[in-house]
Amino acid sequence: MESNVSEDTLTLAYKLLGIDNNLSSCRNYRVGVSKTDMSKKDYLSLITSFSNYEKLLLFALLVTCTALITQQFWINQSLVIKPGGPYSVDLLSDRASGGQSTVKWLKSDYYSWQCDIEEGYGYPYCLMQVLLNEADLSGFSQIRVGLKYEGPSETVRITLRNKNPIYSTGDDPETFKYNEVELSKQMLRSTVVLPLSAFRVADWWLRERKIAPEDSYLEIDNVVYLQILTGTEAPVGNYNFSLSSISLSGEVIPKETLYLTIIMGWVLLILGQLLFRLWYLKTTVEEHYQREQALIKLNRILNQKTRKFEKMASTDSLTELKNRAGISEFLIRQAKKYYSINQALSLIMIDIDHFKKINDEFGHDRGDRALKLIAKNLEDNIRETDGIGRWGGEEFMLVCPDTNLNSAVQLAEKLRQQIKSLKFSEDFRISCSFGVASFKNESIERFVKRADEALYTAKKNGRDQVVSN
Repeated sequence: MESNVSEDTLTLAYKLLGIDNNLSSCRNYRVGVSKTDMSKKDYLSLITSFSNYEKLLLFALLVTCTALITQQFWINQSLVIKPGGPYSVDLLSDRASGGQSTVKWLKSDYYSWQCDIEEGYGYPYCLMQVLLNEADLSGFSQIRVGLKYEGPSETVRITLRNKNPIYSTGDDPETFKYNEVELSKQMLRSTVVLPLSAFRVADWWLRERKIAPEDSYLEIDNVVYLQILTGTEAPVGNYNFSLSSISLSGEVIPKETLYLTIIMGWVLLILGQLLFRLWYLKTTVEEHYQREQALIKLNRILNQKTRKFEKMASTDSLTELKNRAGISEFLIRQAKKYYSINQALSLIMIDIDHFKKINDEFGHDRGDRALKLIAKNLEDNIRETDGIGRWGGEEFMLVCPDTNLNSAVQLAEKLRQQIKSLKFSEDFRISCSFGVASFKNESIERFVKRADEALYTAKKNGRDQVVSN
């Protein structure tokens, strides 16, 4: 007995510590064995003996290390626009708006162009635009521009033209939002690196398009064009541009989010293990109590099953009333009361009229429905002390303790009218015949036979009536 208790305790300790029992046997096996004596098979056996939690920890560690080591290869995303790339480019000037300025390629393969700003338009300009085909740039955080510029204006503008059904009209470029940043000549002497948050929506465009304040924010989730154009109020003169590249970069997942996710994952893993251990400890403590209660519960279940089978043995499965055996037993008990305390006892036999016609015309399913309907009506309209059961087929027996013949006849008449008022179908009404008898110091068989004879008389006289014997 003591040996068994100690083994259970040791097993419980191993489980609470998350150690498989096989590990202890493996440890015993390794006592006095040097590292060089362990074969590859021994190492594999040791690994397979790890618990599921230990395997989960190992997997989480591998995922964490892999994510941290390889983050530089997958965490960043970029979009590069340079000569020879896949994007379509075009040159435009204010001639499209009635101005006189001109623009032409110097070397289209190298994104080099020349612009001559002329008077004749209120806000003269020329530009080079890249078709981005409604690109979502919201995942990028930085733009890098390699642009050489010579011209009389001190600034150059870069715009990201965003399309949104809220303020854009079809493919009209003038309705695309002007997200712009203006760069000085000095900045363009080297590669310009800016956060995309430096872009602002042009005030003149907001006023001209009458944009609502809630739609006036920076928006770059559906960019149609990236444009490089002359600065605001560009003076008359010659302008030369040469673009080496424009690149946008950003993180698929911000590093802070990645690190926080890893930390939260480990916290949840450890917290989950602690909660599991607490649950397991509680379960183990309750196990002995549950074993002690097992026999009690088993006996309770057996008693419930016994009562259930007893009820099934005395209950009609269709109507859920007492069956023939059940109502017979009830009748015998009431007959004993007649002899012991001289309590009156009456019996009512009930038969559904033309039941075969119901089955023939409406089918057996409707016949079963009629049986259940009448059974429910009978049960609802008798006293709790009365007993009602299905005697067989379409016939029912109603046992009425402490009831004389006149009261039984009145009850039968009430039940007959109740049943006749039931609506079985549009063109068919149900009726029943009733035979009533009162107990007269006789055998049970004779008592039932007299009630049955009264029922036979009721059916012979035209049905749907009450006859007493």
